[in-house]
Amino acid sequence: MWSVVLKILSILGITVLCLLAFLLTAALLVLFWPISYRGKCTASMGEYMVNFRFRWLFGLVRGTYKYPEDGKLRIKALWITVYESGGSEKVEGEETTPPEQFQQENSPREPHSQAKKKTEPPAREILPQEESLAENPPSSQGQEKDKGAQEQASGEPAAEQKADHRDIREKLLFYVDILRNKDNQELVLYSLGRLGRIITHIRPRYLRARAVAGLGEPDLTGYAYGAYCAIRPFLGKKCQMNVTPDFERRILEGEAVLRGRVMAATVLYHVCSVLFDRRLRQLTDQLRGDSSQMERQVRKTS
Repeated sequence: MWSVVLKILSILGITVLCLLAFLLTAALLVLFWPISYRGKCTASMGEYMVNFRFRWLFGLVRGTYKYPEDGKLRIKALWITVYESGGSEKVEGEETTPPEQFQQENSPREPHSQAKKKTEPPAREILPQEESLAENPPSSQGQEKDKGAQEQASGEPAAEQKADHRDIREKLLFYVDILRNKDNQELVLYSLGRLGRIITHIRPRYLRARAVAGLGEPDLTGYAYGAYCAIRPFLGKKCQMNVTPDFERRILEGEAVLRGRVMAATVLYHVCSVLFDRRLRQLTDQLRGDSSQMERQVRKTS
């Protein structure tokens, strides 16, 4: 009997270990196997074409996006379509009627004789109270009383507006003090540095592009070309870009080809390094504590 129980337990243990090994292998593959992508886009005579593809694990998982052929994002695992979106197809021979025409067609029609008839409203009788008011208009004292009542009623909203302005001012001062804190400033710089590393990792490893671009106005085209010249050195040596500005026309013509890869472990490492930072926890605790304290003050004043 005990031998049978031990055999069953050993089989269950081996099964559990196999499942854990499979899950661990899958997690390592997802984290450390890069996703490679490539794309090509062209623009000519106001027509644009985009062809983007990515693949993972020798093409077992792959995806494509094409525009304007079908305008769909399609993701496949082996031969099974996992996700598909975009590109709504129109059924041939199907005609749709506008809602106004549908309402006019389905609305009940009145007879022609009744439509031509016009009824005049009956004359309203003048009441004796209205005659007395017309003869004896209200005195100025009554008008002054009404004005005083209106001023008293309008005094309460003015006090509420002052309290709201005071609360907004206190909140602004609170956030200004947070921004002046040295630890918070270091946290912002640290987060921006990590974001820059993520962008550096995601950016294309190879980029070849040539284009003629113009925004229709010389000043806007000059600003855009200046921004391009400032970003160009950060793209790397493998990025070959040749952009010619056109200061007279509104135009965009050319083509671009790019290739790159992304590793999930690298992106996850930079994100977790910011989320688990001590300064971020201190900032969140400070925001929670001060927000609750401000709510208590508002309740006491109200």
